[in-house]
Amino acid sequence: MTDSRKYTSGPYIVEYLPFTSQDGKEIPNFRISSPGLEGYVAETDENLPAEVQEANAYLLAAALDMLLALERIWSKCSNHQPLTLTDATRIRALIGKAHGRPG
Repeated sequence: MTDSRKYTSGPYIVEYLPFTSQDGKEIPNFRISSPGLEGYVAETDENLPAEVQEANAYLLAAALDMLLALERIWSKCSNHQPLTLTDATRIRALIGKAHGRPG
C-alpha cells in the first residue's frame, strides 16, 4: 500500500512529564515521542484527569503500529491469504500496547 503522507517514524513511546504549578502541585502531562526525534509527536491536555491523559497517550503511541498492522492485514485479505498465528499474536500485542500494557 503506497501512501504519500509522511509520518514520524516509530516506535512511539509515552513519557510522563508533569508540570509543577505555582503552588508546587504536580500537574499530570504525557508526551508521545519517538527516539531520536527532536521535539515530540503529541502531548496530552493537562486539563483532563491523569487517567484519561494516560489512556489517550498509550492509544496514540500505538496508532502507527496499529496502522501498519491493519495495512498488512488488508493486503493479506485482499489477496485471499489467511491470517496466521503470528498475525493474531501481533494484533493482540497491539491491543495491549493501546491499553498501556507492555507488548
